[in-house]
Amino acid sequence: MKKKIIGLLTILLMAGALPVIADDGPTGTLTWHSSIVPDVRIAWRVTSFGLGDHYKIGYEEIESGDTIGFYIDEIPETNATLVYGEGGPSFLNLDVNGWGVSFEDVNELLGPLIQSLLGPTSWVLEDATVLDIIGMLHMNENRTEVLDLNIYEDSPEVGYVTADITYNLTVWDDFYMIEEEKHVRTIITYNVETSIAKSASFEIIGEVQFNLELDIFESTIDDAGVVINNVLAWHSSLTPNTYVGWSFTSMDLLYDDYLKLGTDLYVGVGSEIGFLIVDSIPTDPKVVYGEGEPSFLNLKVHQETVSFYDLESPVGLVLSAVINPLSLTLYNGTILDMVDVHEIREMKGSEMEITSFFIAGVYGYLGIHFEWQEWDEYASTEVEKSMDVTYTINMNTGIAKEVYVNVLDMGEFTLCTDIWTSDIDDTGVSISNTIDFHSAFDSSTILSWEVTDLTFDDPSSYMEIGEQNITVGGIFKFKFVDVIPTEVMEIYGRSRGFGFVSLYYNNVLQPWDDMEGPGNSLFGYLINALAIDMYNGTTLDIYDILELRVIMEKDIESYTISDDGDYVILDLHMVYYDYDYYYDVTYETIMDATFKINRNTGITLEFELNMPEFAYMKWVLNAEESSFDDAGVINTDFTENTETDNTVSLPGLTILLSAFGVASAVFIKKRR
Repeated sequence: MKKKIIGLLTILLMAGALPVIADDGPTGTLTWHSSIVPDVRIAWRVTSFGLGDHYKIGYEEIESGDTIGFYIDEIPETNATLVYGEGGPSFLNLDVNGWGVSFEDVNELLGPLIQSLLGPTSWVLEDATVLDIIGMLHMNENRTEVLDLNIYEDSPEVGYVTADITYNLTVWDDFYMIEEEKHVRTIITYNVETSIAKSASFEIIGEVQFNLELDIFESTIDDAGVVINNVLAWHSSLTPNTYVGWSFTSMDLLYDDYLKLGTDLYVGVGSEIGFLIVDSIPTDPKVVYGEGEPSFLNLKVHQETVSFYDLESPVGLVLSAVINPLSLTLYNGTILDMVDVHEIREMKGSEMEITSFFIAGVYGYLGIHFEWQEWDEYASTEVEKSMDVTYTINMNTGIAKEVYVNVLDMGEFTLCTDIWTSDIDDTGVSISNTIDFHSAFDSSTILSWEVTDLTFDDPSSYMEIGEQNITVGGIFKFKFVDVIPTEVMEIYGRSRGFGFVSLYYNNVLQPWDDMEGPGNSLFGYLINALAIDMYNGTTLDIYDILELRVIMEKDIESYTISDDGDYVILDLHMVYYDYDYYYDVTYETIMDATFKINRNTGITLEFELNMPEFAYMKWVLNAEESSFDDAGVINTDFTENTETDNTVSLPGLTILLSAFGVASAVFIKKRR
């Protein structure tokens, strides 16, 4: 019995009527509207559930916001037998949210609705009778399974017809292995010129009910057969090869001091994420807000390209509104603003809800509540997650200046436009910041610091750099090998060390790429910029620059900047946690560093490092081994000392956490 019913329902006329059933199936000639041609897609969105909250179409589950679509990949058949034979029409591909579904997999109850969303404009029967959409609908009066039929012409407006049909179906229950009767009601409104459904309602009485509307944002034609061309407008500054980045300026998480973006991908305060526009941003909203990875954007984390698929919630959702269109012009001439676009996104999916919006000056404050499901490895189940996000958006450009995120049961963090890495700011103005060092620095400069004190809590311990022991009297040397760049990020970017300086210890080169310890960043405070001329006309002095740098360092928990005559005293308290995957333990490294920096040259005169329960170390600028002293006075008798000391670490000794050792390699990977 089940096979017989399925066979009957899969040959139902798409308009809900089957005028003639011959022994070998429906016969006659069909005519389709001229807009029904290959490469056309018509989609209907589930706008609401009146009863229940989901339903299955084939193997795909639909909820509010999902779409049911037809993609026409061939010229429509005119032979009714071929169109309405078993298996569904061959020229149509059925999909749910773009995922293909076979007509044969659609259940017996939903089949009449699915195949009733699009119909021919006329059907010429074997006896030459010509039926239009209204005539086809009236033929339902002759069907014994129809319990109630109401046809409303010019409803809800002239040019439309609405059919309200309730019918009785006998279906097979696989669980109880019995046949049971179901009452199904469909209400469909058609454009009488095209036989395309504008809206529909499906109900299994007492079980489930949902509503559909033709989606002008997912379809290529509307119910009148008019080609849909909706156009997004973007700010003129968002052009190819433009990078816009946002830095994490605060982070207060419940269980950690960093945020996991994906596998082996972590960020903390000072980390940066953004988009490189690699192609013109499309104007078609289906392309911009469709499924899959956008081809016109590259996602960057610390300037390194990362696949969108590698992102884990919630950051992926947060990024969906950091760059926004200024408007959306619909194919019918209606112009929607930025918030309207997000309301459309809200309508299209249940994962977001706009909670607030207001404008103050040039900025709009958009609140969005996101919900999603996440796999819990420990519980081996999906768990519900949610967060509230407030975007501060420049309404003239659509670029978010600030994003505040509060994730339930995780914590909160803030992102701000990064004016150091970005090519433009939130106003769309090009960014060009210029950095200034002491004028005496050139490509022949050499600065050397001598280790004047090194005391260990445990005499058997030692400190090393590369494969060399650090000892009292050892010399750390900066040898300038190139002109100092004027671009800020070339100096203080994510690369290790200074590209224009080579580091030596006792005249043995120490490649920056090998410097993987938590003390690596401390080298950057031995020479300091005196000023940064900002793109907006502001000038930062040495105090501003030091403060800016330290607040962007993830492991600096506290700091002070003070004066001592001609010197700036920078005190840093650093705490670094290193997880050992093998032993499943976390090690803590504490470092207190003090720099005595000449404010007129940016050169550090003295550097002290204290690592509790391990070692204390002090360096002092050795003027005799340098091109000039910390005040910039040239050493006229200077000749570079090139004698090497290749003292190496002895095997078998206890190696504790070193300020410049490999103990923090995991951290470097996280920061990337």
